[in-house]
Amino acid sequence: MRACTCRRIAGILAVLCGITLQADADPRFADAGTVILEDGYADQPYVVQLHDGRWLCVTTVSPTVENAPERHLVLSWSDDQGQTWTEAAPGIEPPDEMRQPSWATLFVNEFGRVYAFYNLNRKEGPGIVYAYRYSDNHGQTWSERRYLPIRQTAIDRAFENASSWGIDPPQKIGEHVYFAFSKYGGPNRQGEGWVVRSPNLWSERNADEIVWEMWPEGDYGVRSERVGYLQEEHNLVPLSDGTLYMAARSLEGYVVDTVSHDQGETWTEPDFATYADGKRRIKNPRALARVWRCENGHYLLWYHNHDGRDVVERNKNRTPAWVSGGVERDGHIHWSQPEILLYTFDPPYNSGMSYPDLIEADGRYWVTQTDKKVARISEVDPELLEGLWNQFHAADVTDHELLFETSGPDDGEGLDLPSVAADGAFTLEMWVRLDDLADTAILLDARERDRMGTPGRGVVVESTGRGTLRFEMNDRRRSAILELDDGLLTAGKKHYVAFIVDGQARIITAVVDERLCDGGEERQYGWTLFDQAFGDVSPAGGYVVDASVKQLRIYGRALRTSEAIAQYRHGISASE
Repeated sequence: MRACTCRRIAGILAVLCGITLQADADPRFADAGTVILEDGYADQPYVVQLHDGRWLCVTTVSPTVENAPERHLVLSWSDDQGQTWTEAAPGIEPPDEMRQPSWATLFVNEFGRVYAFYNLNRKEGPGIVYAYRYSDNHGQTWSERRYLPIRQTAIDRAFENASSWGIDPPQKIGEHVYFAFSKYGGPNRQGEGWVVRSPNLWSERNADEIVWEMWPEGDYGVRSERVGYLQEEHNLVPLSDGTLYMAARSLEGYVVDTVSHDQGETWTEPDFATYADGKRRIKNPRALARVWRCENGHYLLWYHNHDGRDVVERNKNRTPAWVSGGVERDGHIHWSQPEILLYTFDPPYNSGMSYPDLIEADGRYWVTQTDKKVARISEVDPELLEGLWNQFHAADVTDHELLFETSGPDDGEGLDLPSVAADGAFTLEMWVRLDDLADTAILLDARERDRMGTPGRGVVVESTGRGTLRFEMNDRRRSAILELDDGLLTAGKKHYVAFIVDGQARIITAVVDERLCDGGEERQYGWTLFDQAFGDVSPAGGYVVDASVKQLRIYGRALRTSEAIAQYRHGISASE
């Protein structure tokens, strides 16, 4: 069945209109976010909403590099929900005795007092201590310095360089206030998690009466040899039944998680976090895996969707930043397949962005982040987040910017695709059935050919003979290729496959049935980036669709992961 002429004309018009619309900045493009501050080093831009309506941001900075002796804390305020910020100024610690105050988190209690918790170098001896101050005038002035009663444990005695820091802002959970922090030490940065709990920080006005507890009891924090020696940047959220869920980063290429059923006093043995199927691990290099509970009771997980195996410094490659949506079922968080939350190009430092914070207000969402030099804030499209949370049950199909539809076998002329040179995007969505996975065949061929028959500009989808499909696009000068993960296709079974070409983020992703390819056990990535200089890939010639393609739909935009999964589920229900 060939696409009707009217649909093709409508698709071309949609593409032309799309080029105009894409002149606006993509909200996922991190560089288009509002700059909070810029410095030689800028880290952990964390925000709280004050009782006077303004937002207060604390950031760790130095004029040179991360470990400079002049590293300190600065404060910025916004009275227009992050659109503009005051000039950053030193705050919390007085300038005459800086001692490298760093990596602060903020908390606003019941009556508007703002607490800042941060690391501080000792005057003598190794290590870092946890200090805090508070402000009763929205951060303009601060109390005298106080110290959290962080007890010495085995890791402090084992390593002279033992240290600690926290990336987890305090939060009220039930009647207590909680936050997690990490200790580490040794040449390999052996790490473990700890929890600070206070039963009265929320409402106590007398700072001398505040009670602090450190959990778990004993000499060892939350850790497990089965997830490797590096376990850092612990952060926690509550479930509806009072269970606490904690995430952390590792060096093994995956997010680590654990839960507590007794208010943080004991924890299950940490293991690698998995998606909703309970089997496939959530990939992440040595970079922060940040979890949030939103006001609607659902969850978000920030991570980077690759395992870092091919990166010399495994804390690099922090772009794009991906987000999964979490839905609580049967006392567990079930994590969705991810979407791109933020991306940047040619990051000049640290290969991307990290150390985010989430702000919710009036049904809107913002995320802060830093590339360790520039701290920014970006508003998030709420439809992207709703799609993640609805991903477990949505089953519908969209015709929005549908350019072409047919089924194999078919051939024809004039397959028009948006130009990725103009930030255009397109999606090849197909239902396919391969009777023999060892065979090689071309499922879709939409490429120009020269006089010798050599293929050039265009797109092609082919079976590899290894049980996968391979997508390639070519602009006459360069090619971009993405192959599906191993083991996703079954001979004789009809599968949903979508190759999604996102011309704004310059990334190609693939969805097979209900799964976004992540590279599996074989590869670091299941997606691929393509050159910003990539040109038009729309072929001037015809197209051929193989009989193994039961349906082919081409969209003039990049379907979201959640949309593709919903279309798969709709197709399955329609065939039952």
